[in-house]
Amino acid sequence: MKKIVFTVLAIEALAFTSCSGDDDSSPNCQTLATNLQTATENYFEDDSAENCQALASAVEAFQNSDCEGSDIIQAPSCE
Repeated sequence: MKKIVFTVLAIEALAFTSCSGDDDSSPNCQTLATNLQTATENYFEDDSAENCQALASAVEAFQNSDCEGSDIIQAPSCE
């Protein structure tokens, strides 16, 4: 179930950043969204502690940005 939630959140993050228009932060948001997508895919393929931490870091970087959708995504619990 948590894998589905993370996938949906990653897709939503990409959808929000792709609609950002001509603002100066677009390339940075696109990079952050791409990093988030890659980390999510890696975690789904192998839910190791290392991949979970990488996903949590990618989510945190996206959350700390001014990108659209950064306030709705949540980091996984890597316990």
